[in-house]
Amino acid sequence: MQVNSTIQFGPIVGLIHNVEANTWHAGFFESETLDGDRSFQTISRYRSKGYVSSGFCTREHAIHSAKVLASTVEAHAKHPPILALDADIPWDGNGFPSISVLFHVTGRKAKPLFLD
Repeated sequence: MQVNSTIQFGPIVGLIHNVEANTWHAGFFESETLDGDRSFQTISRYRSKGYVSSGFCTREHAIHSAKVLASTVEAHAKHPPILALDADIPWDGNGFPSISVLFHVTGRKAKPLFLD
């Protein structure tokens, strides 16, 4: 069975971990099309489109910030955002965290799988 490689999910709000400063940031990701034929219906590539620049010293504070960001994203997106709060997305702290990530999406949750 072939799967349409242009399947896209709604936006994702997740946690970016600045490993250099050991801070966490709420981040917003939008779906990108996967290249080539994919047989994974629940996996999609996302690109970071923004983040809360003031990081938090604790993951718990960043989770709260991510939920607030998700509410803002929901007000402006075609689809409600999917939360990816169970695993952090590492960032070296240099420049803007322009990150491409594969997410496994199930229901209203997502988990980062691989960083390009």
